[in-house]
Amino acid sequence: MRSMEPRSSAVPGFAHTIENQALLTKAHIPQGLKPHVFGSPTARLKSCPDTKRQPERHFMVPTTRVRFAPSPTGFLHVGNARTALYNWLFARHTGGAFLLRIEDTDIDRSEVRHEAQLMEDLQWLGLDWDEGPGVFGPHAPYRQSERLGIYREHTDRLLREGKAYRCFCTAEQLEEERKQAAA
Repeated sequence: MRSMEPRSSAVPGFAHTIENQALLTKAHIPQGLKPHVFGSPTARLKSCPDTKRQPERHFMVPTTRVRFAPSPTGFLHVGNARTALYNWLFARHTGGAFLLRIEDTDIDRSEVRHEAQLMEDLQWLGLDWDEGPGVFGPHAPYRQSERLGIYREHTDRLLREGKAYRCFCTAEQLEEERKQAAA
């Protein structure tokens, strides 16, 4: 009989059954996360595609989810490193998840080389992420530029339901309003 310790969990505490465990790696389990098994090891046997009968496993949903969202417009600086460290420590202390989300919507200044450097710097600092670029998770994608379709769907729904409206102001009108608001 196999151990009841989880081999992996893509999202800390996210409910996964034995069928999708093969998709995940042990690197995704945050320290301190324990599986929540319903019943005894033989209580909930389920037939798997490989015809072996194994217990179904469930993981508790984490109560804490924190993120670090750098913009890949330059190098990681001490303020960003501090924020990432505090969020990572808090996630690990509470058994939660640390997410890396890349804020690459500043198209003119964002560069792939800076994104790669940011991730390398975080790894050099020993800060691993539970969800983010290169790591499976239920809230993917983790680059803001890849989420524009999701935002468009929500925007369209809000417009259809009359809960939002389009602005037809010119850039000059908006700039004038900003100046008046700042005065």
